[in-house]
Amino acid sequence: MFFSEKYNRIKIRLFKFLPFLGKKHWLKLSIKYITAGASATLVHVLVVFLLFDVFNWTIFISTSLAFVLAFSVSFSLQKFWTFRNLKKKYLTQLLAYFVLNLFNFFINGFLMVVFVEYWGIFYLLSQIIVSLIIAVNSFLVYKFVIFKP
Repeated sequence: MFFSEKYNRIKIRLFKFLPFLGKKHWLKLSIKYITAGASATLVHVLVVFLLFDVFNWTIFISTSLAFVLAFSVSFSLQKFWTFRNLKKKYLTQLLAYFVLNLFNFFINGFLMVVFVEYWGIFYLLSQIIVSLIIAVNSFLVYKFVIFKP
């Protein structure tokens, strides 16, 4: 009894501080966001594998085409499926999405240098931390700026 009462008080305080945590909508949106990102990553890896290993194209061409396809999949899934944004601002949103991803590319490199070179954090752990930071930041920018309702 004591534990559940204390848990409920903590939960109420947490939901007052971060109200979106208490809503099923945010959980569903987060799962869709992660699924869309994982799908784009899978497309990227599969296309690189097919073009480089199966068709023997150069690594530069293989990764470049894979990036373009994965970017297209990511944008389309995030716009139409995750955030259900049916506005006709397609080119404006595509440009904003690209600029954010370009920004994320540079932030990834910068933070990796800081985490690994200056703070001495193992590079794989650093990449996981940096990826999580970028994913959360991107989610918020997508939700409230690029694909805002």
